[in-house]
Parts: sequence; structure tokens; C-alpha cells
Amino acid sequence: MAPADRLPSRQFILFCISGGIAFLIDAGLTHLLIHGVGIEPFRARIPAIAVAVLFTWLFNRYLSFRHRRSRKRLAEFGRYLLGNAFGLCANYGAYALVIATLAVSREWPVIAVAAGSIAGLLVNYASARHFVFRGRH
Repeated sequence: MAPADRLPSRQFILFCISGGIAFLIDAGLTHLLIHGVGIEPFRARIPAIAVAVLFTWLFNRYLSFRHRRSRKRLAEFGRYLLGNAFGLCANYGAYALVIATLAVSREWPVIAVAAGSIAGLLVNYASARHFVFRGRH
């Protein structure tokens, strides 16, 4: 196998960029909702995840998987939500575990958001690649 064959695909790199930006959105909103608004950490994460998921769908639809997107946006978004359900469960589960067990993460929720993001990354990529973006090839 040539060294170039081992490099990540452009699609995976863009997917990771999308996830990195979504992480900043998610962590920023979670922190704001906890420390700025006073929402408890378990509830604060829900709207933050929702905004991050919408962002990643749009980014991945128009950049990462632009040649595979469906003409039926609503159906594709439904598949995206369904396909990412396992990744979201892994993400939120890791977040909740870190919040519940690591006291510093309640002051700095970015630590728990990072753990959740890592837990969901590969599950969500596999879902996006093989289930969600299957429109035009």
C-alpha cells in the first residue's frame, strides 16, 4: 500500500472540520447556558447539541458529501437524525458520565463536551457515509 493510500479522504477531513466547528458551537452554547443562563448541565446540553447537529448536517450536505446529497432535503435530514441517533447516544452518554464523575467538568463543561464528541465521531461518520448521504453518486 502506497503512503498516499493511507491518507484520510478529503471527505473524512471535511467531516472532521465540520465536527470541530460543531464542537466549538456545542461547547460554547453549553458553557453559556450553564454559566450565563443558569441551566443545569444535563439540560443545557440538549439545545446546544440541537444547534450543533443542524450545523453539521448543513456543512456535510454542502461540503463533505456534496456529490452524494439527496434532492429531498427533509428526507435526508430525517436520515441524518436517525443515522446519528447512536452517535448522539454515545456523545451524550460520555458527556453525562464525565459531568457526573469529574467535578472540574461542571466548571469547565468543555471537557465533557470533548469526551462526548470523540465518542460520537466514528459512529456518525460511518452513518453519514453509508446511510445518510446516498443520493447522487
